[in-house]
Amino acid sequence: MSYIVVTAEPSKLRKVRRRLRRKGYTAYLPAVARVRAIAKGSKVKRKRHVTPLMSYIFVECPDESVTGLWLYDITETKDVRAYVKVNERAALVSDE
Repeated sequence: MSYIVVTAEPSKLRKVRRRLRRKGYTAYLPAVARVRAIAKGSKVKRKRHVTPLMSYIFVECPDESVTGLWLYDITETKDVRAYVKVNERAALVSDE
């Protein structure tokens, strides 16, 4: 299984990942989730805070035959800036 790496604005990373998932793609955003306790009077409320580790989103790539059309759909997703390239082709990252 291979992935391509997509870049986006740091403040829009979670939104881009959500948009890609709504389109049916498998997208992964490396992040750290923390739970903070906030005291309000006698009650304690827990708030989850997600911090992305990098400004990249990994999207699962199909086989080589449909990569062109698939890549166009990924790059046309709102707030996607670009994808990582090697020699003018999409750089594939293996899951190993």
